[in-house]
Formats: sequence, C-alpha cells, structure tokens
Amino acid sequence: MNHLFLFTIGPVQSFIAQARKTQDLYAGSQLLSALIKKAVDTVGKEKIVFPNPSISSFPNRFVAKIDLPENELQAYGEKIEQVVKEEWKWIALGTPGSWNLSNPPGFDKQIEQHLKTHWVFKTIEDDYQVAYKEIEALLAAVKQVTPFEQYPEVGRKCSVDGAWNVKFYRRSEGQDRRDEKRIKSKHLFSEDNIIVPFADNEKLRLLQPGEGLSAISLVKRAYQLSEMEEFESTADIALLDWKKHYEEEYEAYKELFDLDDKNYFNAQFLYEDNLTQKQMSKQGIPKELIEKLPIFLEACRALTASAREQQHKLNKYYAILLFDGDNMGKLLDGNYLTTDKKLADFHHDFSEKLGLFAEEAKQYLDADNRGRTVYAGGDDFLGFVNLERLLEVLSYLRVQFNELVSKPLQSYFKANSNITFSAGICIAHYKEPLNLVLKRTRAMEKKAKDSTGKNAFAIAVIKGSGEDHSTVWGFENDNISKISKLIAQMRKEFISNTFLQQFQRLFQPLQASNELVEDTNGMYKTEFLRLAKRSVNNIFLGNEKEVIANELVESLWQELYLSSKTPLINFFELLNICDFLHRNLNSIKTEQTDEQPTT
Repeated sequence: MNHLFLFTIGPVQSFIAQARKTQDLYAGSQLLSALIKKAVDTVGKEKIVFPNPSISSFPNRFVAKIDLPENELQAYGEKIEQVVKEEWKWIALGTPGSWNLSNPPGFDKQIEQHLKTHWVFKTIEDDYQVAYKEIEALLAAVKQVTPFEQYPEVGRKCSVDGAWNVKFYRRSEGQDRRDEKRIKSKHLFSEDNIIVPFADNEKLRLLQPGEGLSAISLVKRAYQLSEMEEFESTADIALLDWKKHYEEEYEAYKELFDLDDKNYFNAQFLYEDNLTQKQMSKQGIPKELIEKLPIFLEACRALTASAREQQHKLNKYYAILLFDGDNMGKLLDGNYLTTDKKLADFHHDFSEKLGLFAEEAKQYLDADNRGRTVYAGGDDFLGFVNLERLLEVLSYLRVQFNELVSKPLQSYFKANSNITFSAGICIAHYKEPLNLVLKRTRAMEKKAKDSTGKNAFAIAVIKGSGEDHSTVWGFENDNISKISKLIAQMRKEFISNTFLQQFQRLFQPLQASNELVEDTNGMYKTEFLRLAKRSVNNIFLGNEKEVIANELVESLWQELYLSSKTPLINFFELLNICDFLHRNLNSIKTEQTDEQPTT
C-alpha cells in the first residue's frame, strides 16, 4: 500500500544560522544537507517526491512515496532515523581526532542530544492531496509534543551558539600553561576541557585566540575543512570585484606572506588599518612575518594609491541575500491549482523546476566574482554578494525564477495566481558581527513577506558608523532597473547629496504618516522640480539643465515613487540607501537581462 513519508531533521537554527565566521555558516549548511542526503539515498531517490533529489543543497526535510504494509512502517521510519543519527555521530565523534585533539568529558553527550528527527506516515487512499495536507498537520502535531530532555550545564557558554558549554578553548596571547588552572577555577568551565595553546597555528583555522567552542560548533567549524578550501571571509566577499581588476597586483602582494612553504595571507590585510602587530598576532601570523610589517605597509599603500588613481576603491561592504518562495505552504497544499490538475503531478513538476533554478542560481552567483552561495535549495537561497554586483544578481535571479519555475508551471494555476519569492538583503561592513548581519537579513526577508502581495525585496544598510536604513519594494514595475538608473544618475552627479537632504527636510512633516502622500494638484511635484533644478551640477547650462531636472522628476517622483504607491518615509529610506551605494560602488551595472520580471 502506498504511503506518504515526511522526514525532517533539526534544529536548523543551530546548524546554519548560528555563526561567527562565514565558514561556520557554510559548513553548517553543508552538514545539514549531507545528513538529509544520507536519508534520501537510503530511501531511494526514485521514491522522493519533494524536493528534487538532483539538487546540491538539500533542505532539512523531504517527502517520499513508500510502498509498504502498515505493520512495517514503524520499523522503516526508525531505520531512516537511525541511519541519519549514525551518520551524525560518525562525522562528529571523529572530528577532534582528525585535528589531533581528544574528546573532552561531555563531548559525546552534547553530540547525542543535539540532533532532532521527526517523521510521520500517511496512507494514500483515494486522494493524494488530502493525504499531503494531513501529513503536514501530523508533523506539526508531533513537533508540539516532542519530549524535552534536560541536560544542565554550568559554566562558560560557546562563543557561537551561546547555549552549550565550551569544550575547546584557545588561549589568548600572553596566556601560557600556568594560566590553565586559573582559567578553569573562575567558573569559566565546569569540566576538563581541551586547552589549545596560542602558538599552535595548526588549530588557528578552528579557534581564534580567546574563543571557546562547544562540541557542536567545533564539528561545524571543522566539517570538510581539510577537504575543501576555506569559505571566503566577509572581507574576501567585499573585495571580489577589486581582486578581479587587480589580479596580478593582488597575487604579488599575497606572496609577501609566504613563509616555509605556507601562506599566511588574510584578505583583511588589504586594509591598512589591519596591518598592526596586534592584529597580525591575533590572526596567528608568525613573528618572522610580523617583523616584515614595514614592507607590508609600503606594499599595501602602493596598492591603495594605484587603485585610487583609477578611482577604484577597496570596498569594505558586502551584502547577504536571502530569499524564500512566497506562500509555499498553500502552493504545496494545492490551494491555487485548477480543478483539473492533480497535486501529485504538480509536486513532481514543481520539484523538478525548483531543482533547475537552484543549480542555475548557484552557478550564476559563484561565477565572475559576483559572490558565494551558502545554500540553494530551490525555493530558498542564501548567499554572500559583492556589493558591485548586488542589483545585477537580484535582477537576474528574479528573472530566472520567473523563466525556470513560474512560467513553465502557469497551466497549473487559477487566474491571477503565480509563483514568486520575496528577498531580504542586508548590506554591512565586513567587521560587523556576522550573527547580527544574518539576524537582520532574516528580519528583512520577513519584512518583504509581510508587505502587501509579497513578491518583494527589502534592503537594510548597517553602516560602519552605526547609522541604519531600510526600505521595502515590490519586484513589479521594473523597480530594480529604476533603482539602478537612480544610482547611475547620482554617479553622473545629476543628483547631489545636498539635494536629497533638502528634499527630505522639506517633506519632513509628511514622513510621520505611513500612508501614500497624494499629489492631486501637483504641488509636491512642482517643489520637487524646483529643488532638482538647483541640484543639477553647474557643468550643465541652460536648456540642458532644464531637461536633466525634468528627467529627475519623471524618474524619481513619477516613475519610482508615485507608481509604486509606497509611503514617503519608505521612499526617503530608498534615496538614502541609493546615496550610500553610489558612494561605495566603483561602478553600477545598469544593463538588465532581456526580459524583466513579471508579476
């Protein structure tokens, strides 16, 4: 008899979202994907309904169609659960040994208690759609009654997850073995722990000086680290475009950090303020290289000066892009299907199309120094994006989602129904704590999904000064192209920062309202035009200045603000973000793909 089998593992938050380094984030995603893939391989890819088993990054759940007698279902579910747990233990328990560390007391207990699995079966009788809805409800009920297993821990908590006790600690500079007893005696630790010497540079990739990790965080940090290149840091992402243009100079500078057939270069050393004895020592740079600090400073200044001559700055900002399909629960339940379409057929085709898009999205972002993908599961995506390419990437992915997923499945839907996604973006300084940037990115995605009609993107900027801006816009009305055009106008000095400040100051009394400002008699547009004429650079004269001012009014006020029906304060926040981008970008990609997104 056919049954639907829904299997899920977690907690997703601690596997992926809890991260201090980009490596933590990427490794957590890969680890979760590997565990689910192990379950999928055991079940058999031909039995998987959702997601498509060909994708490289698996989400934390899958649905399969299993043909078994009722009395064998319990044993089958327990078998899949055991396979996943054994894989987790095999990966986790062997991790310290692969780095010449021993497993401290309590290590095994943390590993055993971390992984949570849930699974349910539902018989497919006459209606696949009914069975699918019921199995989702059953899983929600199971998660509500999951037994709570208490494991009290007292002492210093992990630097990454903040919940589990520290099991591995790396001494800071100046601490030596005589300090170990003092460290442990002050309630920093409740049990014996592995104390990693500061001078042990082999462990530098695992622990920073003064950092303490739980068993789970160490496993994440170390996962596949010896088998693959370390995931790029936030500084690397910020500098991707710069390194593309100055590849030879970059490689020559990087070679200066060679010592004994090993390279100690860190992308942060491209910024002069990080070239200090303290910073280099913190990064585990040997004393022999630190003594060459004057050479590094001279080379770094030469690089910066050369780039400045060509008006190409070393950017310090990057972006995180997170998006997720809109109304996925209702889509998978079949709420939008026409009466003559079967949910089982839709699930098969939807899974296939999402798989194609996931691979396209990953390949596109990872190519041509655009950024790096953390995971691409089809309807959900997380990646780091170089700021120079942000709008280009956002536009391309939105168009491809429409071309590869939405359009091919249009025949399944009722009128005015479509498949869309909403995106959250956070732009931040490379030194901003990663966990805070991730938290803000998730908040912006939620803000986009809370907007009317969803199908939107929300952007936040966290400046190094602490100043913060955020705005939400729909993908419709070709808004990405309009924003690109606006930034291009700023770069051509058609719009000045003074103009933006005066414009906002003039309309300040109207910002308190979250409603759309009506301009029935054209008063606001007239005032906007007056300020625009004053702001246009004096290199333009007479009629040319008039033409440019009118173009600004048309593109900014008419096309972008009024057509989008957005509150004035949201419009001002966009202007502030565009001003920030134009001052921090070396170029602006105004060319768009042949076909723009459709709603």
